[in-house]
Amino acid sequence: MGRRAAAIVAACALGIGAGPASAWDEGPVPLPVPADPAPVTPAPAPDPAPAPRPDPPPAVPGLDLAALAPAAQREVAAAVRSYPARMRRMLAAVRPRVPVDASGRCAPSSCVRQVGGRPRALSLTAEHMADARVLRYILAHELGHVVDLAGLGARARTTFVRLAVARGVPACLPYAGGCVSQEDVLADSIAFWATGDLAMRSVYDVPPVVSRAEMGRFLARWWRPG
Repeated sequence: MGRRAAAIVAACALGIGAGPASAWDEGPVPLPVPADPAPVTPAPAPDPAPAPRPDPPPAVPGLDLAALAPAAQREVAAAVRSYPARMRRMLAAVRPRVPVDASGRCAPSSCVRQVGGRPRALSLTAEHMADARVLRYILAHELGHVVDLAGLGARARTTFVRLAVARGVPACLPYAGGCVSQEDVLADSIAFWATGDLAMRSVYDVPPVVSRAEMGRFLARWWRPG
């Protein structure tokens, strides 16, 4: 081999004059570093749906049913709607409205609480609320006390008892070793008139003492809102 050929072989061995070096000759190539991701702001949570408002109590003349459960409100309202228009007009004139509850504060009886001779609360028992027919009659009896206190009074009650006696009803209807009070004779008579259910009886066992027509005429003549 001549001198020139030996020089070329040596240059090739050293990589001299052999063109650009390959990537493998330069060592490992670093991978690109990804940029930090932009911070993600979570979307705001939607506002919770508002709780549904309970339906307002049914409008019943003269009565406030807010203390009753919705089902009981509907039952009381249905009973009052079934009464004669005169009964509803009398109740509409009662001020203030009488709150109705189902607490049974007078259990085993339902009752009307009065303050200063005015009706202030009507409490029904669970037993009376459990049967629609019983509720309709007992509620009418208690509302008989309400309209009595709101627009009849002692003179009207005495006149009514005299009317009943003139129809052959005993002046004393026995109850608990005494007589049924004039107030309860009148309240039962209003219940018979309001419901037309002459077979029903309250705890006082008062029978119908006048006809429904007579009861209607009596109320038309004597009832005046106080």
